[in-house]
Amino acid sequence: MTNTDTNLDIQNRNNAEKINFRELRNNYFSQFFNINPELMAVIESVESHFNLANPSCINVYSFLANYTAALTKLYFDKPIGDIKILDWGCGRGLNTFLLKELGANPVSCDLNVDAFDSTFGQETPIVDHFNIDVIPLNHPYELPFESNSFDVVLSYGVLEHVSHDTESLKEINRILKDGGLLLCYFLPYFLSWTQPMSKLTGLFTHDRLYSKSQVYKLLDDSKFDLA
Repeated sequence: MTNTDTNLDIQNRNNAEKINFRELRNNYFSQFFNINPELMAVIESVESHFNLANPSCINVYSFLANYTAALTKLYFDKPIGDIKILDWGCGRGLNTFLLKELGANPVSCDLNVDAFDSTFGQETPIVDHFNIDVIPLNHPYELPFESNSFDVVLSYGVLEHVSHDTESLKEINRILKDGGLLLCYFLPYFLSWTQPMSKLTGLFTHDRLYSKSQVYKLLDDSKFDLA
């Protein structure tokens, strides 16, 4: 998703038109990525992170990190280390770590609450072991960053958990530079078969599910375009 500021960066738009998003996704999704053995040792030693130790699970996150790096480099036409990235709601810090391995310098933040899915309410072996700095957010949706300060904001399964989704997206739009990207992964669809299965197994944690019409309205209200 791209912000729709009146001073939109036309060069980024032109770059986006040259990207075959489906081909790029298929190319990376068909790969199996080598996982840092030190990371695996850290994950395997903590019971609450057992699911991440599953090669199939962590490969999905590795796919998304590599896809994110490839996409943003093509879109902005510059090295990943020169792209200002915010890992919004970074949680366990895995996505931040994987992006750092690829040469990115993401800024990490999370809501400063005692909740199971917040950095500040759960065990954080990845954050602790790899010395990842996480900025605490002390407001439900306002962000402590200047306007037009990031090229990319990442939402890895975060938007459906926030208490104010429209206000959160407006705030993200504010901190994005003209032509910036919001990459939203794992947004739960209200007709997905995984949702009732999650309820049956007691693993359902989403505050809301989305339909296509709800997503379009949400993006329109927060002045984003769907790329």
